[in-house]
Amino acid sequence: MHDDPIRPLVDLAATRPEGEWPEQLDMARFHRVLADVAPVSRDLQDLEAARSVRDRLASILLDGSDAEAYRTLNGVVTEHAVMPFVDASGVQYRSGRSDAVSSLWAQVAGPLLLALASGVRGRTKRCASAPCVTPFIDSSGGGREYCCARCATRARVRRHRAERAPQ
Repeated sequence: MHDDPIRPLVDLAATRPEGEWPEQLDMARFHRVLADVAPVSRDLQDLEAARSVRDRLASILLDGSDAEAYRTLNGVVTEHAVMPFVDASGVQYRSGRSDAVSSLWAQVAGPLLLALASGVRGRTKRCASAPCVTPFIDSSGGGREYCCARCATRARVRRHRAERAPQ
């Protein structure tokens, strides 16, 4: 699977606070991250609802086993009455409910279902450079460990300093 549709979802999951990391979610970022994959996200203005969507999404992508992720996503799809339909542009999803959260889940369900079926969870990792825990998609095929070059450099510097430290 091409990573483009799932990347914004991983970026949104990256705003979930973990450990000592502060809460980073603001509505402007929420809408910006989901603009392409779920344009209806701009209809969602409630911060608590946005956090709930983000946290469930992060749980599906990062926490527990694949079976738990499937169970959680199937529960979300059922809870928000998300159903597929076909039109000239292909398979789409819509919610039988009219609230903004359900509409958002309907737009996110397609990319997320495809991502889980293609094994993206196995390539979604957390950065190995403490204290960073930012999730990222390892599309390198070589077992990337860090979310960005800055974290990779930080880890290299730590290893270098540890090797040079007097024993």
